[in-house]
Amino acid sequence: MIAKFPYKLNHFGFDPHPRSGQNRAEGKLGIWNFYFLAKIYLYLGGYIDFHPLLNALFFAGVVLLPLWLPRLFASRASRLAFGTIAGFLAFLLFWKDSFFPPIGTALAFADKPSAAYVFHFLLGYWNPWVALVLALLLAASIFALRYRLALGPVVFFLVAAVGVHDLLRPHEPLDEAVDRFYAAEAQKKTMLPVPASGSRPFDIVILHVCSLSWDDLKVVGLEKHPFFANFDLLFTDFNSVTSYSTPATLRVLRSTCGQASHLGIYSDADEDCYLLQQLRRTGYSTQVAFNHEGKLSKEMAEDGIRWGKADHFFPLTGMAPESRNFDESPLYNNYALLERWWKTRLASGNERAMLYFNTSTLHGGAHLIGQTDWWKQDELRYQKLTNHLFDDLSRFFSLLKESNRDVLVVFVPEHGAALRGTKIQAKDLRDIPLPPITKVPVGLKYIRHGSVPAKQTVVSTPTSFQAIAYLLAAALRSHGSGDGAPWSSTGIERIPTTPFLSENESARVFRFEGTTHYTVKGGSWHPLRE
Repeated sequence: MIAKFPYKLNHFGFDPHPRSGQNRAEGKLGIWNFYFLAKIYLYLGGYIDFHPLLNALFFAGVVLLPLWLPRLFASRASRLAFGTIAGFLAFLLFWKDSFFPPIGTALAFADKPSAAYVFHFLLGYWNPWVALVLALLLAASIFALRYRLALGPVVFFLVAAVGVHDLLRPHEPLDEAVDRFYAAEAQKKTMLPVPASGSRPFDIVILHVCSLSWDDLKVVGLEKHPFFANFDLLFTDFNSVTSYSTPATLRVLRSTCGQASHLGIYSDADEDCYLLQQLRRTGYSTQVAFNHEGKLSKEMAEDGIRWGKADHFFPLTGMAPESRNFDESPLYNNYALLERWWKTRLASGNERAMLYFNTSTLHGGAHLIGQTDWWKQDELRYQKLTNHLFDDLSRFFSLLKESNRDVLVVFVPEHGAALRGTKIQAKDLRDIPLPPITKVPVGLKYIRHGSVPAKQTVVSTPTSFQAIAYLLAAALRSHGSGDGAPWSSTGIERIPTTPFLSENESARVFRFEGTTHYTVKGGSWHPLRE
């Protein structure tokens, strides 16, 4: 028989006043039974984190405060006020324990997506088995409430057990290892050489693609798409570091220096850390083009100019959109925009030109104009859009080959689309930059007029943006010295490697001594279970 408390608890905590005619009242913890039991279940299942100290303090406040200060809860109004405040704090604590993005970030994003995108996003959280267990826990809590069974001691024991487990769990010195990583990266810098006088000029095109990872390709069966055969170099273990567009853009634009922290890319850096700045010094005319526009695109462009020394983006005047983004802003056909830029480039007469091109065709929620049921067929939608993108870029490669100019094309995704969710993060959510989201397919294609394409080389070592800067420097140093690829004389075996560390504003993922760990919102580190 479960023991009963000598105090009655209402739904929001202890009621120190027993019913009339009773010397000692039956005790019951009410709705807080379910709250803590649900959180402990989700924590043990790996769906949320659990901050022992904060949860213990909250438990003590909800359970003990009305006992310690009974006069404050003598009236119904005071108990209602206490319950309202406790409910609000419970919500904040649950959000803190969850792997959701910071509340400020979520609120700032809340007014941007369409209703269809929000509904589609929420479906990613639906797990029938988890829902069933939570329903059973709720039923048990209601049963205990109805029959005045004191689950309080059980809940208290479980909260305490989780706290003790966390304290006894061995903690790796990961913060120190991360500091060492950044110290080593701060020493790295790639200088782009000025091409030798009379050397054969070539253009550079960087294709920065939103929402495309190896894992996404596997989900829709396109990881072996013929598109990847276009590249002379194909990277299979490239870390994009971040999982959001603006920091992804800044990491490309600041790729000539080693990997900086998330806060570091939003601060001034040495002039040599800006890729476009270095290219301008070597004689390149630089341009930036987006296939999207709207509020987010404007913010992204402004940050690119401020923190990445980028150019104002290529005008989209007169172009008709072919699809809509998650917020119903327009998206333009990739080939049509690249063709427009290429014609402008050929007419300019510049000896050397460089384009940074950013496309959001594959962004979560992107859909063809007039397609209202896109959220019902997410993987099919993504597969069709990916095939369409690959077709457009392949046409662009053919267009470049038809000219008399040499071109080096760098294909690098920003991050993945998170088509496949995990226990700690639902599909489409990218706040924690997990390896399936940041490991992206990167390719370099060398188009040299009058030469035979080289056989593809696969680079499977852990790499990141320093590898791109290294290969651009190799191309500038050796282009025109022979018929081979511009980096052949430098040696691809010397491409810089970068240990895996990815991060966003509130989360960090780090591979340390063979195990991948993550931390969220400044909390403790946890080994990644999946």
